[in-house]
Amino acid sequence: MFKHVVLSMALMVVLGSVAEAGGGSKSNGSIRFTNKSSTKIGLVAVNPSESLKASTNASEFTARGGKILNPGESTEFKNLRTGSHTVATALVDPDSTTVDVSSFNVTSVSVAKGKRTQINL
Repeated sequence: MFKHVVLSMALMVVLGSVAEAGGGSKSNGSIRFTNKSSTKIGLVAVNPSESLKASTNASEFTARGGKILNPGESTEFKNLRTGSHTVATALVDPDSTTVDVSSFNVTSVSVAKGKRTQINL
């Protein structure tokens, strides 16, 4: 009798672990940026905070969630909720030392559950 109780409890723990892991459900979506330029540096941000918008140099920009892409590089913002997200992008000269977020191209991008949205710069 005691063996059956212990076995039942072990099964409940295992099944509970599978349910917590998602049980095969799809994850949230993502946005992948690729810098297709051969001469410009790409600056990208998803849902930029007010702090990120106030960035004036590259180290502030990256510390606050922005990404910098050299020509040919890619980056992906993962685990984004389904729905609309604000995306800010810019291409700048490699010798640029300032970040002017107010001059970024800002747009709205829709993210679907379990899907990746591709944005080429």
